[in-house]
Amino acid sequence: MNCSDFERLIDAHLDGELAGSVRLEFDAHHLRCARCRQLVAMLESVGNVVAVDRRDEPRLSDDFTVRVMGDVTSVNREPVRSYRGLRIAIAAGVLVQAAAVVMFATMFPVEPSRPRIPITKPPETLDVSQYSHADLAAYITGRVYARVASISDGLSKDVGNVGMWAANLRVSDDVARSSRKLAEVDPLFGLLGALLAADDEQDQPAEGGADNQYSL
Repeated sequence: MNCSDFERLIDAHLDGELAGSVRLEFDAHHLRCARCRQLVAMLESVGNVVAVDRRDEPRLSDDFTVRVMGDVTSVNREPVRSYRGLRIAIAAGVLVQAAAVVMFATMFPVEPSRPRIPITKPPETLDVSQYSHADLAAYITGRVYARVASISDGLSKDVGNVGMWAANLRVSDDVARSSRKLAEVDPLFGLLGALLAADDEQDQPAEGGADNQYSL
């Protein structure tokens, strides 16, 4: 017999209805299991309390049960929550956001976007009202860059030609070497290097100059 079978037979044991082999198995499990013994002892004590004669105790009033049940109901009753304040707060927040959006749109109007049309006409016949600011800025920037590039190419070619012409002149060896450097490297930096080198040679004193000045 296990604990589940024992618990099902407790009522029959308390009423004195167990007999034969079932009673022997019940008693044997009662001796082995401490939990079941404690359960039987608790139920037997409850029966003793219920069986006590209570005729000498004061009688309960007729409305005792009603008052007890009323107190139990009032304790278990949950307070009704009012969501009116929450609804008002949500509505106010929505109205404030809508007002902010309207005010922002009024103070900073958005310019309607114009279609981006590629500019192919020369500036003399260009109608600026047909194009957006971005297209006009891109067109002007492209024209400026193209003009600067053409001027830079022409200047580089002119300086290079001047360097080649100077290299073919019948001049001293120093000037010829500077002219070759000017033609081989970047013309502008080559010209500056040649001028700086010439200035350095002029600043250096001649060899033996000081000795010749004071020697007799």
